[in-house]
Amino acid sequence: MDSKVLTESSTGSSSSNKVRTMLSIQVETIDFDTQACVLRVKGRNVEENEYVKVAAVTVVFYFNIFVTI
Repeated sequence: MDSKVLTESSTGSSSSNKVRTMLSIQVETIDFDTQACVLRVKGRNVEENEYVKVAAVTVVFYFNIFVTI
């Protein structure tokens, strides 16, 4: 997952960078929208790392699913 990280210097100026990080997600809900053929998986991170604290992020993934019968 790519995340935007804001850093602030001792002078008060700030900058942002993109970093790639791994999150461990505990799934809270799974929903399938039959009209849009989209699977939504929502959860929160459960392991702290250098950039993200525990439960600081709610993540929602959208998967387009096409089924041919």
